[in-house]
Amino acid sequence: MSNLISKGIHRAVAVPVSTADGQSWAQFGESSEKGTPQVVINFEILDGDDVGRRIAWIGYFTDKTVQRTVESLRFCGFTGDDLAGAVVQQLDQEVGIVVEHEEYDGKTRARVRWVNRAGGEGLKLEKPMDRTKLSQFSAMLKKTVAAVPAVAGKKAERSPAPATTGPSSSSSPADDLMF
Repeated sequence: MSNLISKGIHRAVAVPVSTADGQSWAQFGESSEKGTPQVVINFEILDGDDVGRRIAWIGYFTDKTVQRTVESLRFCGFTGDDLAGAVVQQLDQEVGIVVEHEEYDGKTRARVRWVNRAGGEGLKLEKPMDRTKLSQFSAMLKKTVAAVPAVAGKKAERSPAPATTGPSSSSSPADDLMF
């Protein structure tokens, strides 16, 4: 059995860590190789097999990533326009984190690839088909689709929507921090 946090989307919330300056919700620094400004947020998983486990996300501030990094901080609950405020601001909004497994220095590790709005709004296509185009496309592929047999499977069981009152205090210890 793997000790890695499972791949996929997890409900999570940022948790503070103790630093020399006290409790910190966000830690800012620079990458060791290139000196790229970065932020680290530690998350606790709220449900599923990995409930209570912790994993860190590293966001970078480059020309290509700054917008998405700030957006991720917003999803966590960051307000205002002073990034230094994220250190002490309670980042208590539920998010959906996307965990992937990657190979690094010969070892497989779990890492947070994306921080998304809780529940997400799903992927939206840049160029969706209008009804007319969809009808034409559907007609064109009708025989092909009919040739692929239907697959019976177990129906999904959905949990009730989570409460929006913020994270509950849990007595379960965080057993690991993974990067």
